[in-house]
Amino acid sequence: MESENNLQENRNDSRVPATLLQRFTALLIDRLLCLLFLLCVSYFNRSDLPFFFKIIKLCEQTVPTAVIYHIIFELCWNGLTPGKKICRIRVVRENYEHLSISAVATRNFLRFTDALPIFYLTGAISFFNTQKKQRIGDISAETLVVCEESINDSAAENKIFSSSNTQLSSDFTEYYYNQKDKS
Repeated sequence: MESENNLQENRNDSRVPATLLQRFTALLIDRLLCLLFLLCVSYFNRSDLPFFFKIIKLCEQTVPTAVIYHIIFELCWNGLTPGKKICRIRVVRENYEHLSISAVATRNFLRFTDALPIFYLTGAISFFNTQKKQRIGDISAETLVVCEESINDSAAENKIFSSSNTQLSSDFTEYYYNQKDKS
């Protein structure tokens, strides 16, 4: 019965997955913002290290900074980062619930797996081989990256979850619509 409900729910889901180009563009913008941040920090953090060692130190700091950047923005901006906002895509839970810390952390820590062996090859293969266009991090976290315009407002607002018997918070819904009206 539960799998039948999930099948029916998937047919009624009007959220359109973000394209690979949208996701890549958002990631590129976010990586450039992380790099800019690290360059500013390294500029004000004067040291006597030779230039080559400064570059190595900057590279070492890039990965943790990017992970923290994505986690903080996706939690605080309800599934958005500056890159995702520019590309008009958003991370959402498959079941319309709020993004949790564990879901956001899972999808972002598994970004390392998706990046293997080179240039997000594993993530791209996963993207093309899943119906919902998810990378491994999204599958594990039960999240989707969708186009903003495709989010079914009435379904998101009124959806009752069969597993936890809770309803989407009216605070989140009100915040989401207020942000949508401002843009």
